[in-house]
Amino acid sequence: MADFAPSRNNRCYAQIKLRGLFVEPLLTSRWTDRTVANRHPTALRLLVVDDYRVGADAITAVLLSEGYDVRCVLSGDAALKLIDHWIPDIALLDINMPGMDGFELARRLRELHSMRDTALVAFTSQDERVTRSAGVQVGFDAYCQKTGTTGVLLRLLVRITH
Repeated sequence: MADFAPSRNNRCYAQIKLRGLFVEPLLTSRWTDRTVANRHPTALRLLVVDDYRVGADAITAVLLSEGYDVRCVLSGDAALKLIDHWIPDIALLDINMPGMDGFELARRLRELHSMRDTALVAFTSQDERVTRSAGVQVGFDAYCQKTGTTGVLLRLLVRITH
């Protein structure tokens, strides 16, 4: 289980606690069979889009510690500007964001030729039943519930990349 807490300088760090064996509820699922091969000589590129800075910084820290090349932005508009010059292999998109929500962002990303091979993950606190129908329609490839452990997300990323 991952606990997230601010440090003295208001940056966020992730502390991962290991517990005994347990069965995790289904907090992720693949909606398509899109697989992302590493198109870069180094780390896979991940984009995190989430309006909640503390959570976005925390998940970014975890992904960086796992060796991913990560960029984090706080809005759909910022994501669209970033991909003009940096194309991710996988994008984790929050659904509930002010302004452009994750569904609209996914739809716009899928319209871009440069993003056709990028795997889009609905990274949200919403239940999958609420997200799946609209998510598949706009081009999401997978779902990961934010309330899961970081291990759940990391395993989903491995499944997407292999």
